[in-house]
Amino acid sequence: MDINMPRMDGLEATRILRRELPGCKVVIVTQNHASIARQQAESVDACASVTKTDLTRDLGATVESVLAAPQPDTKDVGSKGEQGWVPGGGALGRLVREFNWAETPLGPIDNWPQSLKIAVRICSHHVLQCG
Repeated sequence: MDINMPRMDGLEATRILRRELPGCKVVIVTQNHASIARQQAESVDACASVTKTDLTRDLGATVESVLAAPQPDTKDVGSKGEQGWVPGGGALGRLVREFNWAETPLGPIDNWPQSLKIAVRICSHHVLQCG
């Protein structure tokens, strides 16, 4: 998450993501000094931070580290065999849950990676909120 974004800064966007999707893992990217970047990441409950000056060197390793690290005190979004992570009890949630994903390149919904499940939740939440 880049801190310098138009319309909404990355810190506020991270606060919203962490509130709506507690299991979401966020890495803060900033041009600020590394010590300030760490403080900013901690202030919004982000998993890590990377400075823009070190981006090409550190981003890949930081993302791998964050994705490999378990996050205590968060609900697993989409545990094996569960489709309760699909938001909404309405038509959209039902369509996602009932569709035969096994016949698509994505494969069975139970086997989707965490990142895809999070993306689906974000998009579905947006559709449900905005109509």
